[in-house]
Amino acid sequence: MMTGVIVSQVITPARSYAEAFPDLSVRIVLLEPARVFFSRRARARLAELRRIWPAGRLGVFPYIGRLGQFAPALSLSVLVRATAGRSKSILFHCRGPSATIQAAHVARHIGGRVVFDARGASDHEAVLRLNAQGRDIDASLLQRAFDYGARMDQLAVNSADAVVAVSEPLARKLQQAMGGEQKLVAVIPCCVERPLFSCSARQGMRRTLGLSDDELLFVHTSTEERWEAFDQVLDFFRAAYLRQRSRMLFLTTLDPSVVTASLSTNDPLLKALIIRKARPDEVSEYLSAADVGLLLRRPHETFRVANPIKFAEFLGAGLALVVSQNIGTTNQIVEAQKLGVIVPEYSNSSAINEAAECLITMMKHDPDALRARAIEVCKELYVWDRYTPVISQLYGLH
Repeated sequence: MMTGVIVSQVITPARSYAEAFPDLSVRIVLLEPARVFFSRRARARLAELRRIWPAGRLGVFPYIGRLGQFAPALSLSVLVRATAGRSKSILFHCRGPSATIQAAHVARHIGGRVVFDARGASDHEAVLRLNAQGRDIDASLLQRAFDYGARMDQLAVNSADAVVAVSEPLARKLQQAMGGEQKLVAVIPCCVERPLFSCSARQGMRRTLGLSDDELLFVHTSTEERWEAFDQVLDFFRAAYLRQRSRMLFLTTLDPSVVTASLSTNDPLLKALIIRKARPDEVSEYLSAADVGLLLRRPHETFRVANPIKFAEFLGAGLALVVSQNIGTTNQIVEAQKLGVIVPEYSNSSAINEAAECLITMMKHDPDALRARAIEVCKELYVWDRYTPVISQLYGLH
């Protein structure tokens, strides 16, 4: 029996790991800052996690960041020891560098294997967070944020027994941070449990949205404004809309005014937009109803090592893809499998028009074959079961 203590903010990987290894008794420990722990949003998030995975053993514990890395680690040591019972093997699967460093402190006291699960590059993400504040930031402050993020990732990779990265570019970046030290570094992208497409869901949702058979439905999903390029999404949709009868569906938790900020109040394109706040269990129905998924981001170094979950979701729904340049390895997959078009990061109107023309031509040629290819790529590269052997290696179970 192995007891897993997973410091994470995402439940799906943990549930998938537990299903892949039924002999692995998993307890999920979510460490949250005290100000977050006592918030109504945190309570709602915990209730949602328990609903998604009723068999999971979940615990949320507060910490005070000003006390540093060691104070949370000491309290966690007591929790881990109590959770582990008589188990000799303890596994720490940690999302992010801070949790990894804390787990490494605990492992020094009571033993255990630490896996650093990196979902992004902390140095570039620190800069992105500052830039997203919408005001001029002193260059020295940006540099300090970048250096701190890089240092945290370096400490995490050196503290962990194994590393899992979300993309090949990120894996190479973390290997460089090790400074020549040899340890297991594996790539597991953001995955889905299974392909999302359903023919019956497609028919039902398209009726609900009032779509005709000859209308293309473009879709864009978002939860954070800082990642998105809504102006470019709308520019691309406008170019496609002028060539083919279409609608644009935004699935977002953001205020609609954020999505449409680049449009004037009398822009006729507004009538073609559908903006929804969908529950998690409704997303697959909306995506099944769509034909084209847009993954367009503002240019930033952090995206070069990214692998957004929406890419896997769009593939699983069988969508044609419109992707910005240099988002992880997404461009290579889209081009190699002929799944859609790539839009240059600093695209002008002619580049957007050319990409839109190419996409519409693809959709008129054989959309069913394109949908089948996308779903097959999802099965091959973006379902959790595909990575069971990799997880076994990371966890030292092989």
